[in-house]
Amino acid sequence: MVVAKFDIHHIARVEGHGDLFVELQKGKEPHVEMRVTEGTRLFEAFLRNQCFAEVSHVMSRICGICSHSHAVAALRAVEAALRIEPSHQTIQLRKLMLLGDMLESHALHINFLALPDYVGARNIVEMLPKYQKEVQRALQLKKLGNELMELVGGRHTHPLCAVVGGFTHVPSLTQLESMKKRLRAAIPDAKGQIELMGNFTDPQLVRRSQYLAVKHPKEYPIHDGQLVTDMGLQISVPEYQTMIKERNVPYAHAKFSEIKGTPFVVGSLARLNIAYDQLSDTAKQMIQQVGLKLPSYDIFQMNIGQAIEYLHYLDHAIEIIDELRRTKLEPHVAKHEARAGMSAAAVEAPRGVLIHRYAFDARGKVTSADVITPTAMNYANIEADIRALAPTLQDLSKEEAELKLNMLIRAYDPCISCSVHYLHTC
Repeated sequence: MVVAKFDIHHIARVEGHGDLFVELQKGKEPHVEMRVTEGTRLFEAFLRNQCFAEVSHVMSRICGICSHSHAVAALRAVEAALRIEPSHQTIQLRKLMLLGDMLESHALHINFLALPDYVGARNIVEMLPKYQKEVQRALQLKKLGNELMELVGGRHTHPLCAVVGGFTHVPSLTQLESMKKRLRAAIPDAKGQIELMGNFTDPQLVRRSQYLAVKHPKEYPIHDGQLVTDMGLQISVPEYQTMIKERNVPYAHAKFSEIKGTPFVVGSLARLNIAYDQLSDTAKQMIQQVGLKLPSYDIFQMNIGQAIEYLHYLDHAIEIIDELRRTKLEPHVAKHEARAGMSAAAVEAPRGVLIHRYAFDARGKVTSADVITPTAMNYANIEADIRALAPTLQDLSKEEAELKLNMLIRAYDPCISCSVHYLHTC
């Protein structure tokens, strides 16, 4: 007997198009389908026979929000396959690109996509009469991330200056100093963002999942490292296919991912659970101030997790700029040549672990490609969380129940368009 049914067409305030179907039957496990309806985008196929130098420029077009993350992941994978060693300066500049991506995307999600639910508004425009200060702050924090990406990558979407082996253009010391001042000036607003999100305690869903992040011994997850779970699994990135298994489902234009047959989580909460000790002191202080307990298995705390990370990323960007200002900054591209090879790289994108893998023939032409995005990694766990949440919805009105379901999905900050690369034809 069907107890309740929810059929949500077009999940709102997420990137891309998706639907949700939930059916509760007496005495049975809830039936859940996270229906990814976004049209298939065959970026891996587009790369067939393309030169290695074009890979990052093509693959950054997978997403307009996290294009710099895709660009850096692609560049690192290409360089690993062709045995190219970028300079330390190049690595630090790429980290700034990733940090800009994090700042822009986190500010967008926290304030424009998630926050309206917590204050009883349908969107950020409805928040204006009562929350004008918070909306203005959100716009400034988002703009700062865009400006950091533009400074390093040449523009805030689909970077131009980052190429295989290095950069064709670098910021001036004056530009870096100006950016540092703006990053410092944003710290009080970042703290205010944390305090705001820390005021919201409901809804909650505590369910023990496994969490995955790119763990580096010396810094909070961002640019490189090994794939590590909070349950003790650890492998090098090129071996990712021995850990992460993808599967097709009949109702989604994307693959779902599991580790040893079990769903898992990537994103801000995964990074915090695995690498809390590597946060900046300022971020740790704010965690104490708002009373966030880590590790946390409440998926709704992804939102405040992003707010905590925003503050950390400001601190990290300032540190990198201080280091770069002590060097002689100039465009540099490491020597390289076409050759056969295959390898993979992983970075932390705003929504979690992002993996790119490429193989090349002796001419440096692409023979195969594989991309696994954070959202594709999270789909199976989103469904598992909804199955856990669904029984609590029976006594709510249809409007209240659907709001909670939407809020849960939005907590993952899904980028549905990024995820639909399920036909690997090359």
